[in-house]
Amino acid sequence: MDAGISDRDLRIEIFSLCESASDQNGRLTILGTFETVQALQFPVILHRAMVVLRIRFWPGEGRQHRVRLMATDPDGRQLISPMESAAALQPRNDDQSSAYNILVHLQELRFEAPGEHTIDFYLNGNLEGRLPFVVLPVRPPAEESPAW
Repeated sequence: MDAGISDRDLRIEIFSLCESASDQNGRLTILGTFETVQALQFPVILHRAMVVLRIRFWPGEGRQHRVRLMATDPDGRQLISPMESAAALQPRNDDQSSAYNILVHLQELRFEAPGEHTIDFYLNGNLEGRLPFVVLPVRPPAEESPAW
């Protein structure tokens, strides 16, 4: 038996929350990945972020798929409406795996309270990945006393 992964199931290679990302002809660039949002007060709004997924698939999976992303708070309430789209996976040839990049812009995410939030990735109705991230309260910096 060969060493390593022997099955050929679709798999997630990258699932990240970041400041910015781009895809240029399959070349994925990711800037400023993070897993923590800090807030001086609540509610707080994260004005801009991106979710990036890179999935690997094999020729047998090359067809139209349904992709869905959901963001939820610690109590399971939706932060935004679920984002859904079609993904046409096109294999390069009949013998090799291929990668498919998914980039989603998130704007004006509102967090009512601190805690662990999640972004869930569904493919054809099945939960394939969960990305946790934490929203933390931060104390304002203490004012320093003058040194006399």
